[in-house]
Amino acid sequence: MEDGTQQLKQRGKKNTHLWTYYLVVFFLLLVSNPSVATVSPAIEHRNSLLSQPPLSAPTEVVLIDTFVPDYEYLLDNLGDNAQAFLVDHTKPGLPQLKKILSQFDNISTLHIVSHGFAGGIQIGNSNFDTEFLIQREEELALLSRYIKHNGEVFIYGCNVAGSDEGKVFVDTLSHILGVDVAASDNLTGAAEKGGDWQFEYPAGYLGSNSFLLSGTELGYQYVMPVFAFETATQPTPKSVQETVAGVTMTITDPYANMFALDGSGIAETTGVVAGIPNVDTTQHTFIFDTVVDITSMHLEDQGSANNDVTLTPNVGTSIDVVLTELGVTISPVDWSGVSSIVVTEQLAIDPLDDWLTDILYDDIVFTISSSNSPPNVGTVTANNVTQANAGATSYTFTVAYSDVDSNFDATTIDTADVTVSGGAVVTGASWSGTAVGGTATYTITPPGGTWDEGDNGTYAIAIAANQVGDSAPAYAAADNSAGTIIVSVGTTAADVVVGNNGTAVGFFSCCGLDIGQSFTAAVDGELKNIQVVVGSTAVSGDPVELKIYSGESVAVGDLLHTQTFSGSMAATYTASSDYTFQSLALSPAVSITSGSVYTFHFSSAASSYDFAYSAGNSYVNGQLYADAGGGFSSTFEMVFQVTQTAVASNVAPAAGTVTANDVTQANAGASSYVFTVAYSDADSNFDSTTIGTDDVTVSGGATVTGASWSGTATSGTATYTISPPGGTWDDGDNGTYTIAIVGSQVGDTTPAYVAANASAGSFTVSMDTSAPIISAVTIPDAAMKVGDVVSVTLTVGDDGGDIYTNLSGTVGGFALSGLSRTNSTTYAAQFAVINGGTDVAAGGTIPVSITLDDSTGNTSTSYTTAITQASDSIDANNPGTATGSLAVDEGASNSTVAGTVTASDANSYSLTDDAGGRFAIGFGTGVVTVANGSLLVYLDNTSHNITVQVADAAGNTSSTVLSVAINDVNAAPSITSTAGTSATEDSLYNYTATVTDVDDANNGIDLTWSLTNQPTGMTVSTTGVVSWTPANGVTASGAVTLTVADGGEDGAAAATEIFTIAVTAINNAPSITSTAGTSATEETLYSYTAVVIDADDTNNGIDLTWSLTNQPTGMTVSTTG
Repeated sequence: MEDGTQQLKQRGKKNTHLWTYYLVVFFLLLVSNPSVATVSPAIEHRNSLLSQPPLSAPTEVVLIDTFVPDYEYLLDNLGDNAQAFLVDHTKPGLPQLKKILSQFDNISTLHIVSHGFAGGIQIGNSNFDTEFLIQREEELALLSRYIKHNGEVFIYGCNVAGSDEGKVFVDTLSHILGVDVAASDNLTGAAEKGGDWQFEYPAGYLGSNSFLLSGTELGYQYVMPVFAFETATQPTPKSVQETVAGVTMTITDPYANMFALDGSGIAETTGVVAGIPNVDTTQHTFIFDTVVDITSMHLEDQGSANNDVTLTPNVGTSIDVVLTELGVTISPVDWSGVSSIVVTEQLAIDPLDDWLTDILYDDIVFTISSSNSPPNVGTVTANNVTQANAGATSYTFTVAYSDVDSNFDATTIDTADVTVSGGAVVTGASWSGTAVGGTATYTITPPGGTWDEGDNGTYAIAIAANQVGDSAPAYAAADNSAGTIIVSVGTTAADVVVGNNGTAVGFFSCCGLDIGQSFTAAVDGELKNIQVVVGSTAVSGDPVELKIYSGESVAVGDLLHTQTFSGSMAATYTASSDYTFQSLALSPAVSITSGSVYTFHFSSAASSYDFAYSAGNSYVNGQLYADAGGGFSSTFEMVFQVTQTAVASNVAPAAGTVTANDVTQANAGASSYVFTVAYSDADSNFDSTTIGTDDVTVSGGATVTGASWSGTATSGTATYTISPPGGTWDDGDNGTYTIAIVGSQVGDTTPAYVAANASAGSFTVSMDTSAPIISAVTIPDAAMKVGDVVSVTLTVGDDGGDIYTNLSGTVGGFALSGLSRTNSTTYAAQFAVINGGTDVAAGGTIPVSITLDDSTGNTSTSYTTAITQASDSIDANNPGTATGSLAVDEGASNSTVAGTVTASDANSYSLTDDAGGRFAIGFGTGVVTVANGSLLVYLDNTSHNITVQVADAAGNTSSTVLSVAINDVNAAPSITSTAGTSATEDSLYNYTATVTDVDDANNGIDLTWSLTNQPTGMTVSTTGVVSWTPANGVTASGAVTLTVADGGEDGAAAATEIFTIAVTAINNAPSITSTAGTSATEETLYSYTAVVIDADDTNNGIDLTWSLTNQPTGMTVSTTG
């Protein structure tokens, strides 16, 4: 942390019993973990490498804030012309701008890459917003001196121009700097994170904006960070909140007395937790109202040091932290999708202080979670509506939901979550579960208010889009066929027509029956109240009715037996074919057939009566008539029995699974499509002749053109053929198509029909048949030559996210390659100018032929509009190769001409290989000269190769290897040794001369040695050995010339050495050269005069000393011997 930050923390400290919450939240819209340590030295070092005197050439400068995630990637992928500098996010921004920009005086493009916010940009630790621009206008205006007068500024920060205030900021900066400025109104960066590299709001006309190498934007995996901070609020005494760029984080502690705010966003406690009895641990809880990814968090102990706490997120791995006053920064690796964090104390240093006190939370860095998953829809449980539900006014079903991120939002459960087809209305919704998952119960009201047979059919349950969600928010996907409800009820009970069991359903006696008396009977296994009403008034002359309501009209209390007995009766009974009546006398029961006549026997104590039952009367349910002619006495007992028969009612066919595959790219251009519907009939009397094109409808304009059946009377499959809306499938047909079963079409032989179903099935059409459209092709307006790689910009119709994948064609006859997407309407490619192509003069027409393929293989119409621009030219042919005869004498002096080379279309000559520095060439002449003649030795190399590069006016080049011949020239000898310059008299002097001659050997034959002005006795051998013994008295040799010659071919001169030898004299011993006489005469004088030789002394009585040894008495020698 910088000193200023530490001072801010120090100011917030309380005594050891106070809690301090110092919360600074850095909000990023991406997953990143930038270091918050001081990076100034490293930044200074790196930026110093780029320091240089002001540059006059237009320069592209990139400023990258160190808080930008993975800024190293941006540095590693800079464009060829870009120079990048790091901005320290912990230091003020304006001084850093001045220091960096002052190195230049002609910046053509300035890129600022940092964290943005609506209305400004963060540079260093300074917020550059409109207010800041106005306050520092004079300083900022001075920066314009470093930017070219028509320069451009691009701001790479999220949402900078995303509001009216942001647009004012961009306009104001443009005005102050006097240059064009552009910024984005949305996220800047990776498309996977919701970003792009476009600048939606420009102040002025701006050109190309990318500072990265072409295509490398796709490799950047983040978006530029968004930084924001707002003052905390205090919703309750035991919590504080921070809202940062729309994300609200609440910190709570159940044991804190209260929280207080100091106005700077620092949350503190004013109370002391100490004194809470029997509390060994407590906790702080962080709650995020939006799911986030936590990158890092800093914690410090502001009181008693070394508390050990555990941080546990709702997802991810818990982290144990030992707190210190210096603080600890944690960087969790798996805290993605976090909605809450619980901080608990594990062990306190002081056993009496087992609660969290005086903890500072600092630098919580997070992003809105990109890993959040929406809730999932699970099982839909919907029981069928049966006879038991007839008349009910409501119905419930359940839907299971789950959320892998554990942040399900139960408040999103309501009646808008689901829809039910067929006119049913969702009237209630409730939730039972947790943030992980649970069950929603939905209540619906039947179409007519109560369930009846008019509601029979299949009801589709659909999950609505953007309704059931989590706290991110993300929503459960829509599903139009999540479940079904089958309604099968009647307004009446089922036919009482089962069995032949003779079970009595009722007995009554005419006389013992009280008025209003009732009894119960079993109908289809359910007890029914049957009201028997005994009339109290005799009826004469008119039929007396015994009415039995039965069949499908039977319900509780509906069976009425009303009869009045008076006199004698003769009656007939018309029954439906569903019933059997018999007297006790008949056994077994008899089924009544329509149109037949049966006898029904009533018996009493007095007599028996037979009643005729004649089918065909107009009464549907059967009536018993008695006329005034007959009668029953009050003593008569009338007994009858209604039994169920084995006659079953007809069941309509039912539609089953609808199989409809989605229409995909593989079906593009097809003129038909088939799907199938399974039908079944429990009565096994399905009528296949009812299968036809009217059975189903398909939404979206598709037409049913064919229908066929494969199956039996019990079940099978109908195959339906449809024609696409436009005749063939194309991307204009994309969407979801609903298949509906039409009522009263598919039936059985009764007939009874399959119920209508408005959403029996669906299929999705998703394809791309629209070919790309190329509207313009542009290249730089500049001269081009062989080897140039030329960028090509293709303007296309909006690709709608369908990224074009293949490019084919040429510009100027050169093949295109390297297709990349800039945005939805712009693509980039390139071509290389290859030798042998067609030249185009400046301002000439450059032919174009290009097609584009999209990801599904659709190919655009060939774009052939030629390019004509003022400066466009193509020189696609290299100059001719150099030719020429080259030769030079060995050892030639520098600048000696070896020859001249020529080539067609040559503008200049150069050597890319100068034979190791031996030769040079004239730039405009092609004259080859000697650069270092000492390296030209025939015996070493008889020739040397040079590479001549010829350039034409466009800069195209051709290279040729030429040989320079080295002429053999006799080399003069050269004495390389030095003679000795001293000798001693009477001693032999030797000097062996050393000679070099590349083409002659010192062998006593090839070379001739001689001396000139040599002293007496000095000689030289045939191999250059000088010999001389200086005589006595000789003090010097004089200037001697030693000469060696090789014969003088090619004018080679002899080599000479002049030297003088100084002779050192020595003392020579005397020598007696005479012989003494060997005889003498007694008494006669003996005399002997000795003769002496001494080279350096005279016998003068002085220089030499004479003496006698062993002489006889009287013998003497004089001083001269």
